[in-house]
Amino acid sequence: MVKARLDERSFARPNRRYPRGINGLLLPACSGEAMGELVIAVDCSGSITQQVLNVFAAEITAICNELLPSTTHVIYFDSDVSHHDQYDRYEEPEIIPHGGGGTAFRPVFDYIRDNDINPEVTVFLTDLWCWDFGPEPEEYPTIFVSTEKNYRKPDFGTVVVME
Repeated sequence: MVKARLDERSFARPNRRYPRGINGLLLPACSGEAMGELVIAVDCSGSITQQVLNVFAAEITAICNELLPSTTHVIYFDSDVSHHDQYDRYEEPEIIPHGGGGTAFRPVFDYIRDNDINPEVTVFLTDLWCWDFGPEPEEYPTIFVSTEKNYRKPDFGTVVVME
């Protein structure tokens, strides 16, 4: 993950270069870190309920607020990519599900490659009921955030169980 300094200034901590200020003026310090592009893939297959989609929406908002990615790509998928939204650092994602068929992760990886998206990481919000994981991408890590404790183990990536 590439982190970059943000141009967010705060008086909570004085500037370390000038701890006593200049001519009596205290200067704010830069704070915060951010990441490059982030892909969040939202499973919209038939096994995902509206209640689960609401939880996914809350997770996306929390992820974006915490990591402040330069660009967030929200990709909706089932057995194919059905929709893609892109948000800048300070835009709040609006989650509107698309799809409703089976589940395959391969089309998301293909879509990322075919559309020249260069994520630092790809996060799948899913129940991991999948029949096609696809090949492991070499360019970025993959995190599967699962709603199920008894999930099908993916061939690669890190699994985090949502509680």
